[in-house]
Amino acid sequence: AYKLMKRELEIVDWNIMWELVETETYIDDLSKTASSHLSQPEKLLNDTYNIMLESDFILAVAIGFEPNFFPEKGYWFEPRCVRRDSQLVKEQIGGPDHDYFKMDWYQQGMEKTGNGMFWTSPYIDHSQNDEAIISLIQPLFADSTHVAGVMCIDV
Repeated sequence: AYKLMKRELEIVDWNIMWELVETETYIDDLSKTASSHLSQPEKLLNDTYNIMLESDFILAVAIGFEPNFFPEKGYWFEPRCVRRDSQLVKEQIGGPDHDYFKMDWYQQGMEKTGNGMFWTSPYIDHSQNDEAIISLIQPLFADSTHVAGVMCIDV
């Protein structure tokens, strides 16, 4: 029984590692598509949605942009796609009630602009039914020296 249980846990561990590695490819894909749409902010919500279609493992995909990055969108612009009740919901959630500039994932992403992607420590997300989550964070560059915002994929 012990050997069988150990084998099952190894399979679960391998599956989780595979999903995390895949998530790193998804954030690279998001970086490419989102950076090509920086002159077309209306397409960015679909970019987050398209990443969500790649895996049932992903809970949410968001891009928090720098203040007034898109003047026509206002101070806050955070397109996000989230999984709710087996449905994919596209929304713009940035605003005074969801000030992502003050959130750890955004601040950490802005601090790590030279280091590429990184995983957060596990945390409880109260907006996701109090689920334990880890997030993959990566800055999104407007060009080689200017950060447009921070991308986040929750798993």
